[in-house]
Amino acid sequence: MTTSSYIVIVVTLIWLVLAFLYDVDAIVGGQTTSLLSRWNKGFLWFNH
Repeated sequence: MTTSSYIVIVVTLIWLVLAFLYDVDAIVGGQTTSLLSRWNKGFLWFNH
């Protein structure tokens, strides 16, 4: 596995954890779609 692919995997995992942590309130409130929408927005911003 190359270093760049390793970095991509690590960044993706960290991003998912952060998205989950920031969306705990929304998940508890039953708004699970906000997790996906926020992750998608952040992912697009990150790759911009």
